[in-house]
Amino acid sequence: MRWAAAVLASGALALVPSVSPNPRRETSPDVLTAAAASLMNEARLKGDVALYRRAEEACDRALEIDPAHYDALRLRGWIYGGEHRFAEAAQAARRAQAVRPDDPFNFGALGDALVETGDYAGAETAFQKMIDLRPDSASYARGAYFRELTGDNDGAIELMSRALDAAVAAGPAERAWYLSQRGDLRFARGGLSEAAADHGAAVALAPQAPWALAGLARDEAALDHDERAIALDRRSLEILPSPLVAAELATLLERRGRADEARAALALVEATKRLREDRQIAMIDADRGHDVEAALGVAERSLVSRHDIYGYDAVAWCAFKAGHLARARETMSEALKLGTEDARLFFHAGMIANAAGDRAEARRDLAHALRLNARFDPSGAEVARRTLREIS
Repeated sequence: MRWAAAVLASGALALVPSVSPNPRRETSPDVLTAAAASLMNEARLKGDVALYRRAEEACDRALEIDPAHYDALRLRGWIYGGEHRFAEAAQAARRAQAVRPDDPFNFGALGDALVETGDYAGAETAFQKMIDLRPDSASYARGAYFRELTGDNDGAIELMSRALDAAVAAGPAERAWYLSQRGDLRFARGGLSEAAADHGAAVALAPQAPWALAGLARDEAALDHDERAIALDRRSLEILPSPLVAAELATLLERRGRADEARAALALVEATKRLREDRQIAMIDADRGHDVEAALGVAERSLVSRHDIYGYDAVAWCAFKAGHLARARETMSEALKLGTEDARLFFHAGMIANAAGDRAEARRDLAHALRLNARFDPSGAEVARRTLREIS
């Protein structure tokens, strides 16, 4: 999955410095709410989960002083979403909606939470209402994300282009974000040069944006420019130590025969795993065949509260790697239920079908993955091609 949809939650993407008053001493709910919003921006850009907790603390203090403070009330939906407390995020957004039914922000926060809890009909309604109330960059981007989920990649690119156009007067970081998102969508359907153009433009606008650097690294890797990709991944990791980017860097280093450097890159994955459970790290472990039973446990526990299609995919892939084919088959069908045109999903489906002995289904899914993007992953695409040759 691309960078977390929760990043879209704010509709305010400026790279602003955080304001950090001491919540126990500050008495102005306006100052505390502004600090919470600023901390959320910083958390999204740095990936520092401790900042979410500080934002919540500031927001809670604002509501202690003024329980009816609207800006603090509506921020809670965003904060809880950032903390992956999606059921609470939906509740908070609905409480804010009860106060101001026509604030598009709340529909965005609600839709984001419903996507993560698997209520796609509810999310579609919320996003459409947000677009109807305020057709701007934030609402168009959500529409694009929903179209991507439901398999309309061309429609998603068209809506993300509208989001970019609507951000014409925005700052460089915000425009870079929408360019990077469109680049991700173009990559997903195999438009590697177009994706590289978008990600390159994003990097030019925001050279310190880790998501833009990582996106361009994926394009360069798919275009067999490994050394450029390695350099971009390293720059991204210097700014934001992402386990996903570290794993991608390790794969590239292994492809170049630089095993020691690859092990050093993977140390970040292990360090992050010691701090928190994360289905993304579970997928990295499953990809590498490392501690797969533990990875399956993480994915299953995540699915309890976050039953979106990528939650089912995580369980399916980890179950497949751990040899639990019945569970893998069961959850893979849930992962594909929206018709999402994601090469990685069809790669997983094809490998699981092949292991289950259904070669016709395996050929169909693996061929579809490669049609969507023949270079979707440095190692996965090669496995898909090799398996397809073996069973054809």
